[in-house]
Amino acid sequence: MAPGVPRVLRPAEIERVWAEADAELASGPRQAFADLGQRTALRASLCLPVVVGGEVVAHLNLESTESEAVFSAGAIQDAQVFAQQIAALLQLQERWRELEQLAQLHSDLNLDVGEQQIAAYLTQAAHDLLRTSSTLLLRYDPGLDALVPSAQAGPAQQMDTPGQLPRGEGLSWQALDSGRIIRAARVQDAPGAYIHPAGRTAQQALMVVPMRSHDRQPLGVLCLLRDPHRPFQSSEEALAAMLASVGTRVMERSAHLSDLRATLDAALNMLGVALEARDLETQGHTQRVRDLAARMGEALNLPDDQRLALRHGATLHDIGKLSVPDTILLKPGRLTPEERLIMEQHAPLGAELVARIPFLHPQAHEVVRHHHERWDGAGYPDRLGGEQIPLLARIFALCDVYDALTSVRPYKGAMSHEEAMTIILQGAGTQFDPQLTELFRRVAPGPGAPSEGRHPMPAV
Repeated sequence: MAPGVPRVLRPAEIERVWAEADAELASGPRQAFADLGQRTALRASLCLPVVVGGEVVAHLNLESTESEAVFSAGAIQDAQVFAQQIAALLQLQERWRELEQLAQLHSDLNLDVGEQQIAAYLTQAAHDLLRTSSTLLLRYDPGLDALVPSAQAGPAQQMDTPGQLPRGEGLSWQALDSGRIIRAARVQDAPGAYIHPAGRTAQQALMVVPMRSHDRQPLGVLCLLRDPHRPFQSSEEALAAMLASVGTRVMERSAHLSDLRATLDAALNMLGVALEARDLETQGHTQRVRDLAARMGEALNLPDDQRLALRHGATLHDIGKLSVPDTILLKPGRLTPEERLIMEQHAPLGAELVARIPFLHPQAHEVVRHHHERWDGAGYPDRLGGEQIPLLARIFALCDVYDALTSVRPYKGAMSHEEAMTIILQGAGTQFDPQLTELFRRVAPGPGAPSEGRHPMPAV
């Protein structure tokens, strides 16, 4: 039966349809259908396809046990109006679903997520909203000047994907160059389309949706595939364009935030290096403790945001020493009890200072404030103990003390790796988290690692 065309079945045709169904059914269900459907009493059956967007999405069946002629031309026309009303309701339901999913996508992408998560959210949303068999997001790589696969969605995820598409090759670049969506009833019929040697997707319907920045620079392309009997319609271009617009805005925002974070990271690193100079610490302290902290973060498989916080905290851990007078900070001998109290204020004062730095991760503040706490609660400034001490501060304490022990100051020589590790292992369970201490033993650089010569005071 052609899509959208109603059909009336008479008794002989009804029996033939039932016979075909009986061949597929077991005896129990067969009898149940016969009884419930009043099979032997049916005189006429009117079947009306419910068509939405050129696709049959449901069937409306009207049946009569009275007369074969009950479904006149007028009755069929009335029934068609009813089927159209059902189609309109289904379309309304579909638009509501699209709005809900677009709202969810907007909410997801407003989170502070990375580029890969953005790609995954966008690809899955396109797959769900446009009911594709497979969806692929190609991201523009400026270094390669090519489009590369970034994320894919679909039940089987069998889209044929190139390793990369250099500028000018394929429908994706055609769409980017023109700024227009491209549709094809079959991939193999689209001039310039990429076709995998295996040809698995050559027969599928295709829609290519470009994403360009506000100044028309390439950001990426959404490639959508569907079964050939469900080609993409012009009405679906608007929804695809809306998705691409959301994706474009988020990608541009993500790139802008990445630039801001890189600038912040560089500025913080410069500040950390400047602090070394005032403290008479030899060059490299900031970078070394950052590297040690990065090794620990990797070994613990910390999330990216915690690794960033650890790196920033390591860079600024002694920023509070800006408020410590030179007579105390640079004193070559032992500090008096009064001087030590002033020195210990550098941790909370440092936390106050970093609280004024925009974009700094909150857990970086904890590193600055709490990296002199001790596992046994005898540290400062808040005398926290055990797991009351924030995790990142416990990690960094090990890095900071190790670098202090193995470095040189004008008034103190550097310890060897073995000597430093002996002291650190002795502090497990008193000064340091015992589990992190064991991990640090495996992560810390061995005796062959170069020493850059300093020795800050471990106690402060």
